[in-house]
Amino acid sequence: MTDTIIRNSVPTAPIASLLFVAEYDSSLRVENVVRPVLNSTGHNVTYRPAQNRAGTLALLFATAAHAWAAVALLRTSYTFTLTADVPELSMTFVVRPGDLRPRQAGRKVWTVEVPFQDVT
Repeated sequence: MTDTIIRNSVPTAPIASLLFVAEYDSSLRVENVVRPVLNSTGHNVTYRPAQNRAGTLALLFATAAHAWAAVALLRTSYTFTLTADVPELSMTFVVRPGDLRPRQAGRKVWTVEVPFQDVT
């Protein structure tokens, strides 16, 4: 199996040239509110669920043409589905505000860094 990204809502082939997800970095924002109680050592806590994960994917491609084709697809206004060999990485996501960063990662491979927000 290989890692694939498919654009949702539009019949399309996966980004066939994607070799795999080279790096994955994410966090889950927790928005609990903690307030001190006046004249006390206690606290009043309002618990809120954590948001879905958000972070950066680094996608690995064999050629510059494949990397730039991925940038062209990922800059469109759609949701995407990532299916990965590592099941914990699989998700439906949108590209969040930030920069898509294609770059040469050696003599023969390219990466594209993608800021993502999980919307699964």
